[in-house]
Amino acid sequence: MGKNRGLNISLIALSVFSIASLSSCDNASNKTFEAVDDFEGAKIGCLLGSPHEAMVKERFKNAEVCLYPTNDDIYQALERNKIDGFAAEEGYARQIMDAFPSFTLANGILGQSKIGYMFAKSESGARLQNEVDEFLNSYMATSDFENLKKMWFEGPSSEREMFDYSSLPAPNGVLEFATVPIVEPYSYQVEDGKLAGIDLHLFCLFCEEKGYGVNFTAYNLDGLLASVSTGRVDLGGGCLTITEERKQSVNFSNPYLYSDVVMIYKGQSKSAKSVSEFKGKKLATLSGDVYQAAVKELFDDDVSVSVFNTTSDMLYALKSSKVDGNVCDAGTAIRVTAKESDIAKCKDYVKDEEYAFCFRKSDTSFADRFNSFIRKIEADGTKEALLNKWLYDKNPKMSISVDELDGSAGTIKYGCSVTVGEPYAFISNNEYAGYDIELMYLFCREVGCKIEIFNYDFNALISALETNKVNVISSGITITEERAETVLFSLPVFKGGIAILYKKEAGTVNFFQMISDKFEATFIKENRWKLFLEGIGNTLLITLVSIAFGLLLGFAMYLPCFYENKFMKKFCQGYKWLIDGMPVIVLLMILYYIIFGSSSISGLWVSVIGFSLIFASGVIGNLINSVNSVSKTQLEAGLALGFRKSETFFNIVLPQSMPFFIPSLKSDIISLIKATSVVGYISVMDLTQMSSIIRSRTYDAFFPLIATAIIYFLLAAILIRIVKLIEINIDPKKRKESKIYKGIKR
Repeated sequence: MGKNRGLNISLIALSVFSIASLSSCDNASNKTFEAVDDFEGAKIGCLLGSPHEAMVKERFKNAEVCLYPTNDDIYQALERNKIDGFAAEEGYARQIMDAFPSFTLANGILGQSKIGYMFAKSESGARLQNEVDEFLNSYMATSDFENLKKMWFEGPSSEREMFDYSSLPAPNGVLEFATVPIVEPYSYQVEDGKLAGIDLHLFCLFCEEKGYGVNFTAYNLDGLLASVSTGRVDLGGGCLTITEERKQSVNFSNPYLYSDVVMIYKGQSKSAKSVSEFKGKKLATLSGDVYQAAVKELFDDDVSVSVFNTTSDMLYALKSSKVDGNVCDAGTAIRVTAKESDIAKCKDYVKDEEYAFCFRKSDTSFADRFNSFIRKIEADGTKEALLNKWLYDKNPKMSISVDELDGSAGTIKYGCSVTVGEPYAFISNNEYAGYDIELMYLFCREVGCKIEIFNYDFNALISALETNKVNVISSGITITEERAETVLFSLPVFKGGIAILYKKEAGTVNFFQMISDKFEATFIKENRWKLFLEGIGNTLLITLVSIAFGLLLGFAMYLPCFYENKFMKKFCQGYKWLIDGMPVIVLLMILYYIIFGSSSISGLWVSVIGFSLIFASGVIGNLINSVNSVSKTQLEAGLALGFRKSETFFNIVLPQSMPFFIPSLKSDIISLIKATSVVGYISVMDLTQMSSIIRSRTYDAFFPLIATAIIYFLLAAILIRIVKLIEINIDPKKRKESKIYKGIKR
């Protein structure tokens, strides 16, 4: 009787609180919503005791938060226009919108939750927690875990098959498991009154392996926290978010699920689309990523996929309607939609995926040290704070600089691709920045190492790792079984999914304001003009030194041919055949990754060597043609006058061949300076690479590409002008009348 009376009092109190909650917030505002950021200043509903309240308050400084005791109360409040929207786990949000057709998912993400099992701060609780963590570390690395997530999150509810926990033999006893069964598909009640959900299913697999039985008991959230912390039950679970506040009272297992927190509002979105709508459409994806196969598999090959080198190139294709959507990772999608008001993200993912750092297969000890570091910053909350900063802050800043690394334990060579862009690795204020970069800096400080950063094209990262150019690589690299055959992956540093971006309906644009904004973004903001200057310097250095070395090498190889050396004639023929028949980028990569693979020579000087070889080949061909254009009688006359063959060549034949040689030389110089645009593949920050870096930051192709084209044109024009002045001094026919020696006629 006492228990019933207490229960009745609790129910009455809950009802009173519900009524009070529903009337505590006035009517919703008249704001319109499309994206998460639109909720600034809005009325937002949150479940009492959930971590969503803190997320909302941190993201929206001027929002009014209305707390409700149950999810049903929140839904009713939104239906009755008492609130503008509410926060929910993404997996649960899809179930809500199926039940409430008038509810719509906002574009973007509020934050990310880590979900784990909860244990008491006791010896028995710690012992059970260690067992669960051991199981999770093992099971989560298998394909079975991926299949389990697909069944609960992607498949229809009719195909979900809950583990029959009543059949567990339990030789080691029965565990009492407390859950809040209100969040489908994590933990909820099915029609027959039984409890189901992925959190419960996963724990049943643990019990099966460890020899436990389990009793699942439903609680409200406050009751669950109290029961776990006091040891009344062995553990709790069911979409329980790991927070620092909760860690003060209870312990958590390693997170086994990561869930995006989204915003839901009432009304039909004008632009929100589903991934399924892109069947039969044209999609863009990055070269070297795994997304092309994923979308083709999803749409049964009924999709056209175009491959691009950078995210900015994909976006330009999308904005100019060359493609219908961009396929990218979740992190990139979040940053792009935050910056580009005309771009939106589909409300669902093509598939879930994880991202990690990569090590050589032989560097297990190095990878273990890094994994230990990741576990440490996960436990103290640093990793989550970093991820939230780089994903959601408008202008995230590095908390550590390269100057803070002392290097007492050596230097780590780290490879990244800054053209992948935010949030992973990019250039900001002429310094490296991003989530991956900051993780690497913090790790280097932890182990007492300095860092040397090498920037590569994304496709070249694994090659750089395999050839010992670097010790570790990253830049939003997806964990795949195929890549795992080549490299050693770290623990996941970010869990997201494959997203599709699309263009919203176009609005009115002020043309002159747009031009002004793009000019500022390309040149002024973050002093990006300095990147252009650095790129011009490296491009000129490669070009000028390659011309000098190429001229010397070409002349040195041609002279024995002039003296009728049969071996050198054959050698030069073979040399020209090899160099002229090989693509420039292939030659550079062979030099960098194979011939100089174990050398510490930088990519810039490998480029100089490569282009010197290429230019020398052109010099040899030009000398052969220009010397053959001089009549053989000139050589015979010189020899008849008593000159040695070398004297005849340098004093008679060569000067007469110059009017034929110089025009060809000008053409080779133009080709050379244009060909240097590929050196970014071997970690050289030339003009083209700097342009790509700026495009990855601005998501605009027009201004950086036009500026780059103009600069290349000016550089080529200046070099050609210098050669032309030399040509005028050599060829009397091209001099002015006043510059011709007396007695010499044209």
